Amino acid sequence: MAPENTSLLQAQSKSEQASALSRAWEGFEDALASWEHYPEKRFKDTIDAFDELLKGTPVEEIIADSALEQELIPFLLQRKQNCTLSCEVGPQSLTLTADGCKVYEEDRVEMVIQRTIPSQDSLAIVGYLKSPVFLFCDKPTLHAHVLDSNASGEPRQEEVQLYPSSHDYNFEHIKTNRCWDFSIKLTCTGEAQATFSVVINGHTYPTRYTFTERAGFSNEKPQRER
Repeated sequence: MAPENTSLLQAQSKSEQASALSRAWEGFEDALASWEHYPEKRFKDTIDAFDELLKGTPVEEIIADSALEQELIPFLLQRKQNCTLSCEVGPQSLTLTADGCKVYEEDRVEMVIQRTIPSQDSLAIVGYLKSPVFLFCDKPTLHAHVLDSNASGEPRQEEVQLYPSSHDYNFEHIKTNRCWDFSIKLTCTGEAQATFSVVINGHTYPTRYTFTERAGFSNEKPQRER
């Protein structure tokens, strides 16, 4: 067989295996959602079949599988047998690797803004923090830095309380991530500028903002970065 034909067959085989993993995940999810209606053996067989397929799929193919939601990848690699998943919280970036393959690298923490509620002298902000490294790290700390337009000197800093989040489930029937909810009311007189930072294992990182449709700052672009 010609080398180019062999390469084509290998590429098709990888694509089919990746698609099979995505389909198996849907079956896995359905079993978890309807477990009380599943016969015990069928439920066990569905879970075992998914884990067996996951075990046999190379790490690099799981990472590259476009049929899977990217937020699922760290969870799947964590569940995969004989896979070593490592988290590095460094001074410049947050990194996840699996068996030597880079899964995730970011120098900021995503801050999802769900609602903003302005009033005459304050702004309430409701949202949550999300990062795949939260699965492997201690609880982070969120700080708000507020500088009033009529104030001088350094911005005042406020620690924002964080709470367990339902977004850990990401519309799934199993916990696939770890997020942290927050709600803060920033007091300000006149115009003010607010930024946020996150401390993880002693290292401080800036934030990247995502605004949902209900957030007052959202526009035609669903995501804005700062």
